[in-house]
Amino acid sequence: GSAALMAWAIQMRFDDWRAVIALLLEAQLLVVSALLIGDRQVRRIGTAFAALVTLRTFGDSMSALTHRIDWPWPMSAWAPIEGLVAICWYANHEWLRSRGVHQDPPERLYPWVASALVGAVIGRDVPIAYAGVAMLVFAFALLVAGTRPAPEYRYQSYIAMLLGFRVALMPFLPAGSPVAHADLALFAATAVE
Repeated sequence: GSAALMAWAIQMRFDDWRAVIALLLEAQLLVVSALLIGDRQVRRIGTAFAALVTLRTFGDSMSALTHRIDWPWPMSAWAPIEGLVAICWYANHEWLRSRGVHQDPPERLYPWVASALVGAVIGRDVPIAYAGVAMLVFAFALLVAGTRPAPEYRYQSYIAMLLGFRVALMPFLPAGSPVAHADLALFAATAVE
């Protein structure tokens, strides 16, 4: 009840990235306090707020594509916010894992959503000449994280690797070439693994 009132007050008082930061703070306070006191219901409420933060971040960042900042290089004004949200979701996932807490299905989505946010930042804010390489570096980082008992990172690395190769190699393939769709076969082979 009080968490919903606080979210409503945040929506009334703040707009744009300030509302996302305030909702993120509320979601993190709920998740952290729930883990510390061992209350599963409060943790579920925190996860619901995490979903709200994610939806708000994706929605607002896609609607404000034209607003750019030059910090430390030219990027979308939402890139730092998306990065912060992604870091929080990775941290939540790892903290749940380290404490050995049984994760509800929505909580298992934390690293997938975080990777989607990072992919969105790379796809939107990295120049096309470097986007494929940036995605491959991200895929390698996920692959390294997936070598320990975290198979979801390994699976995410396969997807990021596929996207990275596609972006990096597509300019070199002739239009209409049958090789241009070879990435679909690679993706199917990876999914079978």
